[in-house]
Amino acid sequence: MKKLSFKVFMVLAILATTISCSVERQAINSKRNLIGTWQQCNNADSLVRTDRYGEKGMISQKIISSDSFALTDIQTNEKNVLGTIIGSYTVDKDTYTEFCQYTDFRYRNHFGEKNSFNFKIKKDLMFINRTLSGLQDPAMSRC
Repeated sequence: MKKLSFKVFMVLAILATTISCSVERQAINSKRNLIGTWQQCNNADSLVRTDRYGEKGMISQKIISSDSFALTDIQTNEKNVLGTIIGSYTVDKDTYTEFCQYTDFRYRNHFGEKNSFNFKIKKDLMFINRTLSGLQDPAMSRC
C-alpha cells in the first residue's frame, strides 16, 4: 500500500511540475513575442498611421524590452519628439499591463497610471483592445 501511495504521489508531483512549467513557458513566450519596436497602424488595412491625434505627420512608436516599455509620439515632418512615457509592464496570458513610471511634461497626467489591455499578435501585427484618454488604439505594426 505504501508503494502505491508513493507512486501516486510521484505521478501527481511530476504532473504538477509539468503543468507549472508549461504555464510559465507560455507567459515567457507571450512576453518574448512583444519585444521589439511597434508603430501604430490602422486596424482596417494595417498601414502605418501618420495622423495620430488627428495631426498630420504624427506617429506613435512603442519600444518593448524584456521588462520595460517606452511610448513616444513623433512629429515626423518637424523631426520632433513630442511626448514620452516610460515604465514597466507585465503579461498575463493575453493581458498586457503597463505601469507609467516616467513621463515628460506633456504626459505628466499619466504618471503613476496603470493601464491594462488585451492583445493578440498575428505575424507582425499586434492588435490591442483599449481606450486611453478617449482615443482607441486599434493596432500596432512591428517596425
